[in-house]
Amino acid sequence: MQEDQAATASMMIFVKDSTFKMPQSFETPCVMVGPGTGLVPFIGFMQEREKAQADNEALALGPAHLYFGCREKDTDFIYRDYMAEMKDRGVISELNLAFSRALEEGAVKTYVQNLLEQHGDMLREVVVDKAGCFYVCGATNMGKAVELILKEAIGEDAFKQMQKEKRYMVELWSS
Repeated sequence: MQEDQAATASMMIFVKDSTFKMPQSFETPCVMVGPGTGLVPFIGFMQEREKAQADNEALALGPAHLYFGCREKDTDFIYRDYMAEMKDRGVISELNLAFSRALEEGAVKTYVQNLLEQHGDMLREVVVDKAGCFYVCGATNMGKAVELILKEAIGEDAFKQMQKEKRYMVELWSS
């Protein structure tokens, strides 16, 4: 290539507005499900909660249950320290972890939907009894599985009510 010719490249990009909106009140309970890169919006949620708490120490944060999953605990769990710190500081109340490629002997592959299935009582309490929000971000197949588990836990009518009230929010993509 001659020195006076600039190399060019082209690519297609787009910007998509997020459908995720934090609850009006920091006291509103929420469940966040974000395996892999689906965690990114919830990092923003944690930062917002952390800032609000720093600005007003008397602020009561509602329960925030984070479900995060990745393949390998030792290589893919890149926000480990940050999430642990947010849990320790009370920015999130629960940190539920799933690893789908367990390396330890005798360990079982676990996905976020497996954990949610075990927490049906909490799901009913947070999203039905306390009118909390439920967020899912990540791969389409995971999102479909999570939706089925949520419907089983709270019932079809309660699920439809959540959708109507815009308390069930999803951002999914094909993997």
